Amino acid sequence: MAAKEAGLSPIKINMVAIKGINDDEFEDMVNFCLQHDFTLRFIETMPMGTTGNDASNHYLNLQTVKQQLSKSYPLIPGVIPGGGPARYVQVKNTNLRIGFITPISQHFCETCNRVRLSVDGTLYLCL
Repeated sequence: MAAKEAGLSPIKINMVAIKGINDDEFEDMVNFCLQHDFTLRFIETMPMGTTGNDASNHYLNLQTVKQQLSKSYPLIPGVIPGGGPARYVQVKNTNLRIGFITPISQHFCETCNRVRLSVDGTLYLCL
């Protein structure tokens, strides 16, 4: 909210979709982003670093999330220039774009241009 108050735009909210942990909060996040004109991006949980050792137990394919959301929201194809590896849809008749970052279910390695820096200083050239 501080970023919004400072006038930064666009604001992208990243949400890792975790089965059994936050899978009941997806529509709440869509509504929050609709209310505040934020972009929402869902990310599949990945076995990265020591905290990712348990990731396979909580993995959720984002196609399932997209299907779930399409029951409540009319989703149409959408694009964001420079959107990186996310595949976007838009909620019809709104400005809300929802991205799906799917490194497990739909590999995008050949087009990825991202790196990650962990809190301990490790550089990951792959998600």
